[in-house]
Amino acid sequence: MRYFLIALIALTIFGCSDTKISTGIQYQLISSSDGYVYRLDGNTGEVMIINQGTMSKVSQSEQTNLVINGLYKTEEGKIIRYIGKGKFVPRP
Repeated sequence: MRYFLIALIALTIFGCSDTKISTGIQYQLISSSDGYVYRLDGNTGEVMIINQGTMSKVSQSEQTNLVINGLYKTEEGKIIRYIGKGKFVPRP
């Protein structure tokens, strides 16, 4: 019993030392509400879009730094003003 416990502890320490997490599923297909299908690579995190029989890599958009009192357009087409600390107000 003592050797079994030592072996179990050693297996836990050395068997879990790999930082890569594997779910056993490399690819996942996800359909979105906009009608597109995306393929997620579970090992690399790469996202591909499938459209009309072709796959292309989804690129990440550049991060926008918000400017206090800057005007921004929403997805609905409305103009809003950034007042800081994560808060927006409608354009006067």
